[in-house]
Amino acid sequence: MSHSTHTPVTVLSKRRASRYAIAFACASVISGAIALPASAAALPSTPPARPPP
Repeated sequence: MSHSTHTPVTVLSKRRASRYAIAFACASVISGAIALPASAAALPSTPPARPPP
């Protein structure tokens, strides 16, 4: 026989908020890990040469 207990709404909302926070943190870490090498590859390693005067 199954038995289900009543869970207060505040506990559920805290769990939901922490789930969203973890998902947002993971997404920001992943996007940062992708954006950082891409921006480093786009920047030249040496400054452009100046034309002679």
